Amino acid sequence: MTKPAIICVDDEPIVLESLKIQLRDLLGFDYPIETATSGEEALELMEELHAEGSEIALVLSDYIMPDLKGDELLKQVHALSPTTLKVLLTGQADIAAVSRAIQHAKLYRYIAKPWEIEDLNLTVTEALYSYQQDKKLERQRQELEQANREQAQLIAQLQDNENRLTQILEAIPVGVLVSDPQGNPQYVNSRAQELLSDDALAAVSPERWRETYQAYQAGSEHLYPEDRDPLLLALQGCSITIDDIEIRQKEQSVPLEMWGKPIYDQSGAIVYAIAAFQDITARKQAEQVLAHYNRTLEQEVRLRTQQLEQEIAERRSAEIALRLSEEKFSKAFRSSPSAITITTVTDGQHVEVNETFCELTGYSPEEVLGSTTLDLNLWVNARDRQSLFEILQTKGSVRNYEFDFRTKSGEVKTALLSAEIITLLDQNCLLSISNDITGRIQSERALRQKNEELASTLEQLQRTQQELIQSEKMASLGQLIAGVAHEINTPMGAIRASIGNISTALDNTLRLFPQLFQQLSPQQQTDFFALLEASRQNAETLSFREERKRKRVLRQELGDRGFEDADTLATLLIRLNLTENIEPFLSLLQTEKNTLILDAAYNLVSQQSNSENIKLAVEKASKIVFALKNYARQDRSGEMVKANVADGIDVVLTIYHNQLKQGIQIRRSEEEVPDILCYPEELNQVWTNLLHNAIQAMNNKGVLNIDIARQDDRVVVSFTDSGCGIPPEIADKIFDPFFTTKPIGEGSGLGLDIVRKIVEKHQGEITLESQPGRTTFSVWLPIAGVKA
Repeated sequence: MTKPAIICVDDEPIVLESLKIQLRDLLGFDYPIETATSGEEALELMEELHAEGSEIALVLSDYIMPDLKGDELLKQVHALSPTTLKVLLTGQADIAAVSRAIQHAKLYRYIAKPWEIEDLNLTVTEALYSYQQDKKLERQRQELEQANREQAQLIAQLQDNENRLTQILEAIPVGVLVSDPQGNPQYVNSRAQELLSDDALAAVSPERWRETYQAYQAGSEHLYPEDRDPLLLALQGCSITIDDIEIRQKEQSVPLEMWGKPIYDQSGAIVYAIAAFQDITARKQAEQVLAHYNRTLEQEVRLRTQQLEQEIAERRSAEIALRLSEEKFSKAFRSSPSAITITTVTDGQHVEVNETFCELTGYSPEEVLGSTTLDLNLWVNARDRQSLFEILQTKGSVRNYEFDFRTKSGEVKTALLSAEIITLLDQNCLLSISNDITGRIQSERALRQKNEELASTLEQLQRTQQELIQSEKMASLGQLIAGVAHEINTPMGAIRASIGNISTALDNTLRLFPQLFQQLSPQQQTDFFALLEASRQNAETLSFREERKRKRVLRQELGDRGFEDADTLATLLIRLNLTENIEPFLSLLQTEKNTLILDAAYNLVSQQSNSENIKLAVEKASKIVFALKNYARQDRSGEMVKANVADGIDVVLTIYHNQLKQGIQIRRSEEEVPDILCYPEELNQVWTNLLHNAIQAMNNKGVLNIDIARQDDRVVVSFTDSGCGIPPEIADKIFDPFFTTKPIGEGSGLGLDIVRKIVEKHQGEITLESQPGRTTFSVWLPIAGVKA
């Protein structure tokens, strides 16, 4: 680090030399000592020193000089370097000059000539000590400001994480209850309170919770057995899942599926037990309907005549044949993802092929690369090849072109091809993506044939029933016919949907892949195909819980490796079934187009999952398919939506219900107001903070009035508490960040600052009126939302 310099200015060289010698004796070589014989020379010297990165600690200047007088020089020195200390050293200065130097140059000291050595040494020593102390204080001030900024960021991040966790737990349609080792509930989300009761947070021993919440063995009058109680077992270190328990509250029984799991600290001791449960009423009802339907079907079958039994036997034989045919069809899709080739436009030679293409045609990569489709005798019909190139010349791309091809063994198959001309290494190439649809075509033909046969059978059944069954039995037969038709239409619909998904994925791949492939280096292209193969081989179906667990591990690993978008990348990798050993793909993930690469890969491998869906649909053609319940999800589009402010306040009051009931009386006055354009989740944070502050202000006892009204084009929400009030002298500071009146450890001082920023983001305003016994926060929000 460059040492700070001292500049001596005097038009007498002998004076300068004396000063230099005396200062050198005093300071040694701790400070470079520079000299100038005029004010102009001194200013030029300062500019040179500043350009070199040197600081100037002290300037000692004569007063009477030919060009600039000492007070004017020190004034300009102060303008160039305010932190530099200035000493006026002369025997002819007047009081006015000293006054000007003090006023305009912040003169540190005045020394008369001839000076006393002790006086000069003392002045210089004190000045340099003062300079060093000022620099030290400045560094400490900067370090303190940096520390404050970092602390603010950490606090904001902590608040954001807490809010996010709360939002997630409140958004999931599953009840969640967390208990300490003594069985005292520590957290209950809103769904759990709905399923259990409003007193879900009340202290209840683990042995009595079944009695308290009326938890019975399903279909009996006995409390649920203690030895299978998920909460008790979790507190004993066991994990369990049950679905034969029901909660009887408010004259109704709610069947539940329930999970219990212990949570350990680092030493292995149980610190919490978590129980999750969901209402399975719809599932139980569906099971009852299915059981009833099966019993009815069995009764009808026994009442059939011998002729109808023969027809049913034939139908069953047809179903068996259909399943066999569909199994063959499903095997044709196991080679997905798609076969991909890159050939030159000029001579048609293969530049690159993937493993699926080799598996599909029977050729090895060495046999394919450098050869053409004509060399390999792939085309069955020359006209198909000619039509393909005519379309490419006209449109530049082809979508879903169906053609027959010949494998190495001579087998003829049918494929669905999409292709587009791309530029690769300054050469026009043809990118082709093909799917073997031979099995699909055969299965569709078989399905159509079986459908026609079954339709004929059903028609014959209808004619026969008119002769053999009385009119009251015709409805049952109609149900049977409808069931058979349903069993046929359901797999057909699933196959059509999956084929549509495959077609969409192909279109997306052809739209994204050309751009992507041109931007990848040869090594990255190799890594990309390796990523596809790894995803295809890791076709493991994960449970929701296991998927979240692996996503957390992936996100942590990516974060440790320095990825800023670790959460997004972890989500995309999970979609690709890549949950372990991502080391080979780091070069792809570290590119700017990492999300585009993973999206393109997903479009390819998703075809494998759609093929599996087709397989499952075909295998289950004779069964009834029940729709899974859709999980409610938060809107993360980042756009404003219409919402009612009262609904958000209801959610917050529900969360705080247990705390409010201990001494807070809520009085609500709500006018009918329209929905407003807003960010509902963020407004919920506003209501939460205002409610929390009101509870603390009233010391958990008092009256809280919540009013909702409309004034012109705005909705006004007011929270009025009966607390001690806010003193006038701090009322203007309560919205400032980090300002708090709470004891250390009980408040960060950011709550109302966050509230104000959220309200301002909505182009609204928040006001305060306070006096002892009555404090009102009013939030004014525009109905039409934020104006552009």
